[in-house]
Amino acid sequence: MSATATRINYRRRRIVAVLFVIVALTVLAFSFAQSQSAGASATSGKTEFTYIYVEPGDTLWSIAKKYAPDVDTQEEISNIQTLNNLNDSKLEPGQRLALP
Repeated sequence: MSATATRINYRRRRIVAVLFVIVALTVLAFSFAQSQSAGASATSGKTEFTYIYVEPGDTLWSIAKKYAPDVDTQEEISNIQTLNNLNDSKLEPGQRLALP
């Protein structure tokens, strides 16, 4: 076998090996993502939320105190922010919020 043929075979094997690794990692990542989303949908399907619309002058503090008076206010504010993907405490009148 000539040196050129040997280099071509080596290159071909290397390409096949790299493609195999890429496909294996892609399948693994997809499988992991599917298992994560299946778990999330199993629990989130049972959860019900109360939805409110922010009134002028409302703050996260006032909403937490009004709708969850028996829960620690800071904890409720954190729950509301997490549930609604809020990065800060700014609210706009008319904004729809889900409450835990």
